[in-house]
Amino acid sequence: LTIYHGSQKLIQQPVYGAGNVRNDYGLGFYCTENVDLAKEWACTEENSGYANCYQLDLGGLTILDLSDHRYHILTVFLKYRMIWQQKEKNTC
Repeated sequence: LTIYHGSQKLIQQPVYGAGNVRNDYGLGFYCTENVDLAKEWACTEENSGYANCYQLDLGGLTILDLSDHRYHILTVFLKYRMIWQQKEKNTC
């Protein structure tokens, strides 16, 4: 599986715990299968960044598919989070 991580720097090997503790889902090394999304994450208004590319061997792993209908709670969480963000932006 090919995954991408958007960053302001080149990252040869991911290191858990070196990220931002204020990320949406806590401390972690966030990746996506979508290179365009990684490029978006990498950029700020002032600087461009990098879409670091990694090959992930899924052999021997059990995969939890959060898009499965049994995990609809994630959709509810994201729905309310977006509303919360909009309210916060409007109060500034």
